[in-house]
Amino acid sequence: MRGKKQLSISEEKKSQMIVKEVFKKTASLKLECDDWVEIKKLVMKQVAPSHRKVFSRRDQKTKNHPPLNMFENEMKDLYKEISGTGLVLRELDERREIYGRLFR
Repeated sequence: MRGKKQLSISEEKKSQMIVKEVFKKTASLKLECDDWVEIKKLVMKQVAPSHRKVFSRRDQKTKNHPPLNMFENEMKDLYKEISGTGLVLRELDERREIYGRLFR
């Protein structure tokens, strides 16, 4: 497992601003999805890898996501404010039950 490179304060703020704009655009689409992981994946596909470091990483063994960090909670709130849909962080087993076998 590679170590996570620490971002300077200004780099982290820049990454957060970029990710926030993408979250706003994604929320304005008003998708019929309340799953945090699915929305996060959509956002992550639209931002450069260097800006993805503001997100927490899932556990390598269980593939479950840790509790959301402060920035992710802000994005979750922003998403609800714009789209009207509250996002839910589900365990992998629960997501498989809802969406079927996940191959991603």
